[in-house]
Amino acid sequence: MDEQYRDQWGQDRTLVLARLREVLPYMRNLQIRSKELAIVVRGNDGTWRGRITLEAEPDEISALIKERVNALDESPFELQWRKVSGSPWDWKLIRVTNAELELPDDGNQFRLSATVAAGGADPGRVLHRRIAARDEAKLGQPGSTPPGYTLLSQRGPELRPR
Repeated sequence: MDEQYRDQWGQDRTLVLARLREVLPYMRNLQIRSKELAIVVRGNDGTWRGRITLEAEPDEISALIKERVNALDESPFELQWRKVSGSPWDWKLIRVTNAELELPDDGNQFRLSATVAAGGADPGRVLHRRIAARDEAKLGQPGSTPPGYTLLSQRGPELRPR
């Protein structure tokens, strides 16, 4: 990722990498599938355009992320790249866009926390997990609670293994 990376949501390289470090540990066995690809290279600039879907082992967070990204199946992602040296592998990502993907301007999509009781741990011990969900209300809707968890409260929300 290029030092000058900036996406359509106003995120820079530092912010994207920090958010990826928070989210990717919950996306076990992540598979990114693409279709309807178009790749255009002009000099040192390249564009990859395609539709993507995500697959991962189901857990308390991956279900929410997959639901959000996979709903964009009709809206292609566009990744813009720049070649930074004469080496054929030396391309840096400089921008990502998707016309349908909305992220709040204030960056609060990562503030939604879920408290998950640690299976087999001391009764008082809990793990705090970050959820990349658009809004807190979604977790209270039927079918929105991750498999194997019970919604305990709307203020947080708190999830506990069944």
